Parts: sequence; C-alpha cells; structure tokens
Amino acid sequence: QKTSDMDKDGVEDEDDAFPDDPNEYIDTDGDGIGNNADADDDGDGIDDVFDDDDDGDGYSDADEDTNCVGDGGNSLTDAVTPDDMDGDGTCDYLDLDRDGDGTNNTDQGDGAADAFEDDACADTDTDGDGDPDTIVAGCTTTLTEDGDDDFDASNVQVAWTITSESYSNLD
Repeated sequence: QKTSDMDKDGVEDEDDAFPDDPNEYIDTDGDGIGNNADADDDGDGIDDVFDDDDDGDGYSDADEDTNCVGDGGNSLTDAVTPDDMDGDGTCDYLDLDRDGDGTNNTDQGDGAADAFEDDACADTDTDGDGDPDTIVAGCTTTLTEDGDDDFDASNVQVAWTITSESYSNLD
C-alpha cells in the first residue's frame, strides 16, 4: 500500500486536512482555517492564548496531553477524552476517588482507603478477604457481600486427621 504526503509535512494526505499546505494538517473546529493559523482552534469564541481547553470537551489541554497519560485524551479533538469512570471531569489517573463513592482510592491522611476503588457499590473490606463488608442498596455490582466481615475465628470449622505418619515426623 503506497502512501502519499504531497506537502511533505510528515502527515499522510489521507489524514491531512490541508494536503497541499506544509504549514497545516488539522482543522479542529472545521472552519476551513488550519489550527496553526486559527486563533481559536475549537471555535468556542475564546482565543487559544486564553483557552486551556482547545477542543472544548471539558478537560484541560494539560490534562489531556500530559497529566492524564495512560487515560487517553487528545487536546485537538473532543471525540477522544481521558478515562473518567465517575464522570466528574477529573481523569482517572488524577482522580482521588475514581469510582465516585465518596471514599478516596488511597489514604489521604484520614486513615480511609477504598478497598474497591473501581466499584462505587462498596468501599470497605475489614477482614481483607476480597469481599465487601456491605454493598450500597440498589447498586449493581459483581461483588458479593461478606457474611463474616470481621473474620471471627471462633466460627471457623476445622477438621484434623491424625495418622500414624503424623507421629513418625516427630523423631
């Protein structure tokens, strides 16, 4: 498959909004003016020098291009936004409470940390067995509520089998 870059700007013609102009390749707001010459790339009425959200998607350019690395996002198009599980406008990478359940993902000095940081239906696992102590009523989840969240050892049933081999190991 042969590709072409007529204007030699490093962007293939099929992806270049201005295949004959080496100074332009994208027009974010579709106004016919390339982003390099356009004082308002996203067409929101705010000049780019004052606009910290060039594509108008609600995420700052700095978050989309730098701070939310790994969460996606592209400051040149509102079609690609960073991952934001709880929809609070803060990308998951920067969000202290990714699932939006009111409990921070990690301890922020208050002694609380969400044991289920990707599930808003639960946040506490007292005995550390992977099952939540409680599940928020009416919340849809794949988690199963723990029937014994304090792990009371007096309720554990243990069976021992003693054989003659057990005694031979004592020598």
